[in-house]
Amino acid sequence: MNLISLTFIDIVSKNGNLLINVGPKADGTIPELQKKILLKLGNWLDDNHEAIFSTRPWKYVESSIEEGLSVRFTQKDGSLYIVTLGFPQNKDIQMKIKDFQTISDVKLLGFDGNLDWSNTNNHDNDNILIISLPPNLKESPALSFKIIP
Repeated sequence: MNLISLTFIDIVSKNGNLLINVGPKADGTIPELQKKILLKLGNWLDDNHEAIFSTRPWKYVESSIEEGLSVRFTQKDGSLYIVTLGFPQNKDIQMKIKDFQTISDVKLLGFDGNLDWSNTNNHDNDNILIISLPPNLKESPALSFKIIP
């Protein structure tokens, strides 16, 4: 994934649109560099489209996980989506989620198994969500979690 993909995630979380200008050659083919960028974005969207398409911004746009990695939020059909802007280095990631009180399940988009996770409330009544990443998880520049109420 590249800067255009991370920019795309950031803009979607803020209710924006990203215009990607592709300049085809005279014969109608797309230059290799532009094609690579589009294919990387498309490959990431294969697994993570649910956190992007037909979503709306959430009341909070951005935050970070405990290790300092930025995250962005979207929502759809009552579920909250959290997208990391990078691959977490820690096996367990921890984040505070304000104003989302009920969590019944947490899914990692593109991963078929179940995740180990826990949820507690702090003194401000915010959720403290801890998610254990599955072993041997294929590194991805951005992970998308679906938080199901």
